[in-house]
Amino acid sequence: MKQVFFRILSVLLLLALLFATVGCSCADRGPAVMEYEGVRLTEDIYRYWLSCYKAQLSYELNEENRDEILALIHENIKKSLVCAGLFTRYGLQLSDSAREQINRAMEQLVSDLGDGDRAAFEAVTAQYGIGYDGLKIAFSYEQMAVSLREYLFGDNGRLSISRDNYEEYYQETYAHVYMIYIPLVDFVEDEDGIRLWDSEAQQYVYTEKTGEAWKTQMQKIEQIRAALSDPEAGEAAFRKLSETYNEDPSAESYPGGYYFSKEIDYADYVEQVTAQALTMTAGSFAEVRSDIGVHFLYRAASDEGAWEEEDNADFFDGFVDRVRDYYFEFTVAQETVNVAVYDDVIATVDFDAIPPNWEIYW
Repeated sequence: MKQVFFRILSVLLLLALLFATVGCSCADRGPAVMEYEGVRLTEDIYRYWLSCYKAQLSYELNEENRDEILALIHENIKKSLVCAGLFTRYGLQLSDSAREQINRAMEQLVSDLGDGDRAAFEAVTAQYGIGYDGLKIAFSYEQMAVSLREYLFGDNGRLSISRDNYEEYYQETYAHVYMIYIPLVDFVEDEDGIRLWDSEAQQYVYTEKTGEAWKTQMQKIEQIRAALSDPEAGEAAFRKLSETYNEDPSAESYPGGYYFSKEIDYADYVEQVTAQALTMTAGSFAEVRSDIGVHFLYRAASDEGAWEEEDNADFFDGFVDRVRDYYFEFTVAQETVNVAVYDDVIATVDFDAIPPNWEIYW
């Protein structure tokens, strides 16, 4: 849930600031819903945001969690206003190229949804409670958020992140594991020895082992189970077993094991394996049965500085940016208590009646 909301936040930041800087009148956009340091969020923008959130969260939103999700949406909107206030405080401005990108995006939308006619386009946007000018402001959010984040936590940012901060994030969010994989299937390959991928099923094509091949694999599994049942078994024993039994084709590429993070969706790995790894404690074993075989896991200690090692680069792609995003969100969240919320105005907006917006986005 956290990732979903922060991703939406990055797309919808700082709307109200441009509202003030371009000299638009708030009178035709409804009363203020929230306010932070003079930056006012008006009702039309608020309605548009709700429509975007409802589309993004359509698979999670239901009657039981409606109030919880709406509260989380409001919290992210507060963060947006805080960002607007910080953007103003630091005197930041959108670049000419960023403004030009926004103009081109608006022109494309008017062409696609209104056949080039602004009035026809606004007939479409009206269902989301917003007009052309308001939407143009909304599209400024992503560009302005990027600028603010870069200003605060970029390579030469105003706020620095220490190596200890990076290490702490790694220790708290990553699991270091070794794995022994015993396949109970045969993967289908092409003439070049490349595994065939089923794009519809989103998995490699395989057939289940049978007969003696199945029995052989089951014997290996029983032998590994017996070895790991020894109270004295630890990391050294597990790695020795891996040298003998492991049939994971990627094992040679990662002699130091695997590093999985709870902040990442590992589409290329077996879901049950990553989920189990993240729940284990250091020094423990686990056995996972998946559709393609049996996976034995050992949760190793999280060795210091693993995120800096070249051999582990595949597991830490984008690590620095994720840490910067984390501290950016944390910094903004500290100020949300200072956002004024006008509940009487919010009460006039029927959240359930607002349609999910699948068609108008940056």
